[in-house]
Amino acid sequence: MLLLNNEQLNDIATDLEMGMVCYLHKKTGKKIAIIDWENDFSGDTELWAKDIKEIKKHPEKYYKINGMDTHDSFEIMRDFMDTVQYDPLKEKLRDAIDKRKPFRQFKNVIDNSDERENWFSFKTQKYIEWVKEQIKTFNDTELHQHFPNGEKTQDDDQSPMGRKSVNPQIFSPYTNKNVQFYDLVEIEDWKTKVYTLSEKKNHPFMDMVEAAIAELPDWLTEIPLPPFPPIAILIVHESNEYNLASLNWWFDAHTLHQRSYLSSNNNPTNFLLSPDFKSIWDMSVLWHERNAWIKHILQQSNKPNFDVYLADTLEGEV
Repeated sequence: MLLLNNEQLNDIATDLEMGMVCYLHKKTGKKIAIIDWENDFSGDTELWAKDIKEIKKHPEKYYKINGMDTHDSFEIMRDFMDTVQYDPLKEKLRDAIDKRKPFRQFKNVIDNSDERENWFSFKTQKYIEWVKEQIKTFNDTELHQHFPNGEKTQDDDQSPMGRKSVNPQIFSPYTNKNVQFYDLVEIEDWKTKVYTLSEKKNHPFMDMVEAAIAELPDWLTEIPLPPFPPIAILIVHESNEYNLASLNWWFDAHTLHQRSYLSSNNNPTNFLLSPDFKSIWDMSVLWHERNAWIKHILQQSNKPNFDVYLADTLEGEV
């Protein structure tokens, strides 16, 4: 799954407004913005040759974000006219889009009005909404492919307070799980404490753990470095419904950020970016990390001991 921040969405929207198409890497979200070489583009593609070669070679690794067609662009102009309060200008815009070459006529009127900046902001916001819809479609398709048996209950779309009754099957008695410290993985500047979580005392899912570790170079590359030695915590959690790789990192002295990746039991080594969440068992690991951070880093702020923090790990039932 892809989760993009506002800056990334705005960046893609700007590229689309310029007539480009964007390809987003399914795992890292890295963007390639190029000319629309697939749709009868007759210009020189030499500038984008390397990117085009990559996309042709690995099309399965990318989502393609298309720009709007003529009809959708025309509807944006119509929608914007409804926001214009000055009636004479609104009439000029209506006349403009009824003429030959309506886009050029509309632009000429807007460029000579006080609404020019409002139009740019409005159009960009519409493009951002356009991008969000395509990302949502990609994510929904990806989840359906990897978790085809997921079913919504009748109450899924209602708030808990609005339900007349609570299905007792939602809740089950708490059962302990086993946490093991797996390894301290060093990748460039990053040091990552890797934990495994499972109902089983012996964790036989090493292929899944190694697959998550193999993804760390890509997962970490998008994370800005903090103003101290960068440290992350990776929790690889095996469960009956799905598998979770929870990547957490110290963003600053008092803040831990997180990204979540899911894999299905049918394909446990293929992790997909998902909305962030933590299981109740993952919280136990992070509670230990929180206390260790306070003890070895914050309470020794004049001389924080990162090596001792990295060596302070959790093992046993949680």
